[in-house]
Amino acid sequence: MKLKIEKTIREKIYYNIFTFKIHIKFSVKYNMSKKSISINPNFLKIGKKGGKKKERRQRKERPQNSLKPNNVKRKLIEKIKAHQKKEREKEISQEENEEREFQDSFKDTLNYLQELDKKVKKKKKKKRDKTMKKRSAIPINTVPMENPPTTFSHAPAPPYGCLKNGNKPTFRQYNKTLKKDRPEKGDIPIHTNNNFDQKDTIINEPVINLGNVTFQKNAEFDNRKEKLENLKNMMKKDIPKKRKIKTRRIRRKITLGKVKNKVGVLVKSKQTRKIIKGEVSVLKKKPIQEIKTYLKKHNLIKIGSQAPDYIFRTMYENAYLSGDVSNKNDEILLHNWSKEIPV
Repeated sequence: MKLKIEKTIREKIYYNIFTFKIHIKFSVKYNMSKKSISINPNFLKIGKKGGKKKERRQRKERPQNSLKPNNVKRKLIEKIKAHQKKEREKEISQEENEEREFQDSFKDTLNYLQELDKKVKKKKKKKRDKTMKKRSAIPINTVPMENPPTTFSHAPAPPYGCLKNGNKPTFRQYNKTLKKDRPEKGDIPIHTNNNFDQKDTIINEPVINLGNVTFQKNAEFDNRKEKLENLKNMMKKDIPKKRKIKTRRIRRKITLGKVKNKVGVLVKSKQTRKIIKGEVSVLKKKPIQEIKTYLKKHNLIKIGSQAPDYIFRTMYENAYLSGDVSNKNDEILLHNWSKEIPV
């Protein structure tokens, strides 16, 4: 029986070790006379539900902080903003005080200057009053005018009336009697001054006797006048005359398109035109030896050609400006290859 029990125990132990679910606890008591094995019956149970129940661990309660990080941040930011507001208010109040002080000082200075100006003007007026000469009044003897006696008279009655067949003729009849023939152009009478009565031209004017008044010229006044005139003449000489700007109209005739084996292209921008002109001027200043080497390299001329320099120069300018032009004629290539000096 013991052997069977041992076998069953071993099988159970191996099974539990293989599954890693049941913990084995066994105690062997060694005695001198007997050997006994005590096994916990719970370990011999088979099944998922069997075995010792696991006790759930209770989570340790962490000490909760009364202040959260977000609340701390907000409070800190609010304090900083309040501090900034206070500083700004202080700065604004200081600036306002400075402006007021400046305005007050400016007003005081203006008032002081105005008072000074008034005092100076008063002093000048006093000086003028002292220097002004009191000239004697000119005696004027006026003759009393005798007005003629005024006589009122009624206007005479008109020589025409308003009734037909009356004592006086009507205005139309009276007007016909007054009409006269107009004189011809040559017979216009001309009145001279001799025909008029001299009595009519005389006007009764009041006679004024000024007496013997003598005006003495002031020598100082004349001297000042002369000095002023001299200064004016000097200033007139110093003023430079304005030069007249002459305007010239320059007309340029530009031919665009293909005309006599030439193609004209209009370049609108002034800057690009300047750049092209600068490059052309640089090409014209290049030495003739450099031009000849360029033309020989591109097979545009034969080695040993005796053409004048201006032809080489024009060929070089046209070839350079038109692009990387090179000649591929067989005869020129053979000639240059045969005449080329080996390096």
